[in-house]
Amino acid sequence: MSQGSLLQRIVDCEWAMFRQVHNIGGEADCQHDPKTFQIMRQSQLATWDEELLQSYLDDLLAAQAQGRNLLSEKYAWMMEETHPQEFAELAASLPQVSEECLAMIDEIVAVHLGWQKAVADKYPCLLSHGRPAQDQGLGTTSLATYLRGELLTYSAKTIALYHAKTLAKAARGENEARDNLANQVKSYGFESLEACEAYLASKKAKS
Repeated sequence: MSQGSLLQRIVDCEWAMFRQVHNIGGEADCQHDPKTFQIMRQSQLATWDEELLQSYLDDLLAAQAQGRNLLSEKYAWMMEETHPQEFAELAASLPQVSEECLAMIDEIVAVHLGWQKAVADKYPCLLSHGRPAQDQGLGTTSLATYLRGELLTYSAKTIALYHAKTLAKAARGENEARDNLANQVKSYGFESLEACEAYLASKKAKS
């Protein structure tokens, strides 16, 4: 299966799960916005290779067969930081994650935070519209919390693959956060990150 086909199957599976996520305050507006969901998820997943995409698709299909919703589990894991009392009521229902996987997840998150800082230093206006890198109090959802929540839903195989590929990218001087953001701005009609940053800076100066 091609990278494009794998990517689309993943986004379709995720959207079906996302639509079934039960939020504390009822359905969120983003659960009725498939276009934005597709742009955000495709932008991220397009930075992955076929091996990693296939492994994650296998995770999603296995979860479907087991009656699990990985998107619900992701948001439940995120609540460990944002809503600890509510998380305590859900923790027992979440699959156990090995110490080895937890260590790899910590390393992945650390690399991504470094990537995010490098992007924020170069494109401050653009990054001001995204998630904060770290939590800023209960109720907020930072990049670290969001990414960790997602990684905790992956299988041990997918975590190990992503860990190895993340460290390899970092060693080569690549920046997945930058590539992800570049994919996003192109989806919204900008030629480059520089063009989007200039537009936002000009808009900010006029406000």
